[in-house]
Amino acid sequence: HDRSFWGQIFDRENEDKLMADLIVKKGDKGYQINFTVQTSTGAARDLTGLTVKFKAWVTGQSTVRVNAACTVTDATGGKCNYLLQAGDFPSAPEDLTCLLYLTSASLIESSNSYTIQVHEA
Repeated sequence: HDRSFWGQIFDRENEDKLMADLIVKKGDKGYQINFTVQTSTGAARDLTGLTVKFKAWVTGQSTVRVNAACTVTDATGGKCNYLLQAGDFPSAPEDLTCLLYLTSASLIESSNSYTIQVHEA
């Protein structure tokens, strides 16, 4: 079993000008961040039977700001998403670190960490 994997983040509109892995606007809510979880070889990580959470915190701090469930949209294809909620990104400018947390009764895994920049709306 390969314990290393990546969650690729696809930004909805800023993919050509990213200084971080993802850019969001202060107060954004109601749209999805889509993820494809992969093994270290680039194959899709099977999410069947796993609970996936999106966790985010201000970079350099230990308090988790977002710790919420993702929706698995294609388990065998490693695809899931997180629906942004009011209050997820209340301050700007701000840099956050995020990751996906995968669990089951017998498994706990974390993805690589990614950066989010929060910009003024």
